[in-house]
Amino acid sequence: MNARNLIHAMAVVLYAATALCSQAQTVLTSGLNSPRAGDRLLKHEAVLPSVGQQGKDVVWDFSGIDVSDDTRTTMFYVTGTDTLQAADGRNAICMVAAGDSLGIASVENRLLKLSFTSPVLEMPYPLAYGDSVSSSFRGTGVYCDNRRLSVEGTSAVKADAAGCLLLPGGLRLDSVLRIAVERRAVVRMSVDSARLDSLEGRTVIESRHLWYAPGYRYPLLEAVTLTAYRGRKAVASRSYALMTPPDGIDAPSDMGNEAIRRRAAADASAGGNGETPPTDVITARSVAVNGSTVTVDYALSRTADVSLLVADVSGVVHKSMSLRGESAGPHTADIHCGSLRPGEYILYIKADDCTTADKFSLKP
Repeated sequence: MNARNLIHAMAVVLYAATALCSQAQTVLTSGLNSPRAGDRLLKHEAVLPSVGQQGKDVVWDFSGIDVSDDTRTTMFYVTGTDTLQAADGRNAICMVAAGDSLGIASVENRLLKLSFTSPVLEMPYPLAYGDSVSSSFRGTGVYCDNRRLSVEGTSAVKADAAGCLLLPGGLRLDSVLRIAVERRAVVRMSVDSARLDSLEGRTVIESRHLWYAPGYRYPLLEAVTLTAYRGRKAVASRSYALMTPPDGIDAPSDMGNEAIRRRAAADASAGGNGETPPTDVITARSVAVNGSTVTVDYALSRTADVSLLVADVSGVVHKSMSLRGESAGPHTADIHCGSLRPGEYILYIKADDCTTADKFSLKP
């Protein structure tokens, strides 16, 4: 395991454990923030006056923005071992996991079919304030069924700001991380089906800003500006914003993020009445792997309903076990994982409102 993958693995475990939910700085990880098959997002069109400033301790007060009743629904589907499709009724975007990054492999809509031989960088993991990553991409495709085109450019992703986000309805979110994405591409399109050089290239610049809050897998707000240039002259431009409220995120069995939200709510409640947050129900635990069997030893401070879940690092749950009315004291459980592929997994132990997470490996 290289250094970056080690950091990634540590970040997944740290941010899934409830004892470490309240953090001064948000870190995006693939386990907590990469898209998952089966998730569904309901996005509202919004009018954003500006994207605000960058830096630390920023307050983005968007509480008074206009939010439309018009919505866009995005669904995520499995299309291959390491590929996922995001479909919103307008575009079908195929994303591929490559190492510790998420990239775009193809884009298709009613006018365009475009495939990338070098994927477009969508998001690197882990990503904390001040981090930045860039890479180049190349693609070819067809426009309106008969005009060939080529695309070549760069995608730069930077966590450029952190602070507090205020949204309509009195929603306040702290420790928010804003991601700035800038893509610059030269697009060449043929007049006929034979020549790619029959039109001069156009430069297209896409600027996106995404606001991520702790406990939510997907950004709650995104702003996009697209500008096309002929030489240095802008010939077309379009801007829009989309808000995904917390109740617009349908992400079943997202245990790590659910734990973060519960602990944040508990801490806020305790801070409001001067009481000490309640003691965790899970007082001790250990995980051992013997072949394909995962043995879990844990101890409870009181009687509780317990759930054991095995998920991969992208958050997909593969095994689950429910144990009702477990008494206070030590317990042992075996989870048989012979049907799972070798690789890295996370074991979540949930006892009432307390959730822990431990990473383990299944060997070939």
